[in-house]
Amino acid sequence: MKLRSKPDEDEADFFPCPPRKNWSIGLIKFISFLVIFMDGVVIGLSASGRFTRSFNSQTEIFFPSTMYMANCDKEFLSFKSFVTPEHLMHSMTDEEIFWRASMVPKMEEYPFQRVPKVAFMFMTRGPLPLVQLWDRFFKGHEGLYSVYVHTLLDYKLNVSESSAFYGRQIPSEVKIIIEVLPTAVSSFADA
Repeated sequence: MKLRSKPDEDEADFFPCPPRKNWSIGLIKFISFLVIFMDGVVIGLSASGRFTRSFNSQTEIFFPSTMYMANCDKEFLSFKSFVTPEHLMHSMTDEEIFWRASMVPKMEEYPFQRVPKVAFMFMTRGPLPLVQLWDRFFKGHEGLYSVYVHTLLDYKLNVSESSAFYGRQIPSEVKIIIEVLPTAVSSFADA
């Protein structure tokens, strides 16, 4: 059998020769891509630098540079009132409450008898629905739960002194959660 150096004309149509790529065009494309990418990085970094200066840093929330104790009464500073506060009405801001709640204890054992509790948080704009039913639920289990009622600043909770909700109202500065939640739920229900 004789080896052929050139393919026949019929075979040449099936196997066309790949075109030669010019390396200079590839280099120009690569450099253009690199320049556009670096422009995007520079624009992104300069834009984020401007936003960082205009908004508060998130680290300020977790590691405050100032202590939020200007509005605290002396009764809130004792250990006993910290563990078992007498009443929940206070003059602390939401930032002060967040700072106080985020403190991690350094002791492994408690210097007092600790009873684990279940916390119940009620968010409302007006009167609590089913107050009598909740009071019957809580009856007989005193000391095993904590009740917190978050209301708008201008609302005064009106319950009897024997109710589990008496004196458990916490003034909340966060109005948007309570006011926007029903409209957000209804907009998702319509979709």
